[in-house]
Amino acid sequence: MEILDLFDDPRQLIEVIPEVCGTSSIEVTWVMEKLHELVLQNRTLSSCVIGALCELPNLNADQKQQISELSIAFLTFVQENDVPVLVRTLLRTISKRNGNTVIDAVRSTCAQLDADLLQLICTEVLSTAFSVNSVAVSSFLAAFKNETNELSSFDVLVILTLLNQRDRNIIFSTVKSAFNREILKLDILVDAIKMANHRFFANSVYTLAMYFIHNATLFKSGNVSWAHPVCIYTYVLFSEKQTSILSALLSSLQKEGDCVANDVLVTLGISHSEDLSNHASMIEDALSHAVDYSPLCLHSICFALTSCFKHNPNLVQHFYILLRKCLFSGQESSTRIGIIAATHVITNPEFDQVLEWVLQIMRAKVDQNTIHILDLLNQCLESLEDDRVRYIFERFLYPMMKSISFTAEKTNDAVFAYKECKVWSNRSL
Repeated sequence: MEILDLFDDPRQLIEVIPEVCGTSSIEVTWVMEKLHELVLQNRTLSSCVIGALCELPNLNADQKQQISELSIAFLTFVQENDVPVLVRTLLRTISKRNGNTVIDAVRSTCAQLDADLLQLICTEVLSTAFSVNSVAVSSFLAAFKNETNELSSFDVLVILTLLNQRDRNIIFSTVKSAFNREILKLDILVDAIKMANHRFFANSVYTLAMYFIHNATLFKSGNVSWAHPVCIYTYVLFSEKQTSILSALLSSLQKEGDCVANDVLVTLGISHSEDLSNHASMIEDALSHAVDYSPLCLHSICFALTSCFKHNPNLVQHFYILLRKCLFSGQESSTRIGIIAATHVITNPEFDQVLEWVLQIMRAKVDQNTIHILDLLNQCLESLEDDRVRYIFERFLYPMMKSISFTAEKTNDAVFAYKECKVWSNRSL
């Protein structure tokens, strides 16, 4: 300690002081005083000195409080790269007595840092602190509970860090409370998730995405479900979670019907079809078993699957086989899958036979699937030659219209289909 002043840069010497310091209260107190004097003379040594102080042996509660107060004071002027050291010290010296003060100082300082530093603090400092220090955890949660201002991106990253290590129900309750009090905003949440592009956050971001999917009606901003952007960014940022995300989306379609999963699948098909093509077999398998799905869900799955064709030409042949199998299955539910799937490829030259297959089904009988056939025709008539359109009307649509108009016992869908036909029959040929 006596020779520290002889060095232009005594950092290396300061770092070993905790290793050679005795364990008596008198010696520890003396070392603390000397280091305090040193840092007041040269504040560029602040992070190094604070780190050494925190490592001293047998610190009592009052000494930890002193180190904590010194660290908070230095937070306001140290260089940004030194902040992680001070945050580590603060969380190691935190207590119930100073918990509110420490967390307020950490949050206000870290809210101003860039993404790389925030990621470092969460993955290397907070994760360690939360695993061994319940006071740090409870102090952060209490701060969020009592907050009245908007949460920052750092706050969201803290929540994601906690979600990795603590009771999920407690963290979900914190998220729900912040949302209800309108202090958690979607744009801040999305910004934080973008910052969380580190494998450490993969599980927590995925877990949050699943929570939003299962509570899609609650977490909304206007008509925008929070599950939508969270799922998209989870899929894009964490390739190891893509299979899990898709599986959850397809499962959600089966259990909940017309939900946000539809929009997520369509967005993936539009903007991320190349990545999606790596999981096409999963989507195709889901489609082949989607006998109880709503028409909207079927359309979403088909759109996602057909968007992959340009990245994997082999999928065309697989889809062709599945389409034919469904259309001629003889089962109304499977036929419906085939008709809706055909709607997405009806104008594709590689599926030129599909229209004839559908017209065969249409000529055979009018049933619950007729409306889907009419929807398919609506998709393709504009692309056909006039002679082909006239042939379809004369050979299939007009006879069907007459059949429906003189048959009382038809389903509501068929009656609606008839009305649609009347509209189409008036179009100029």
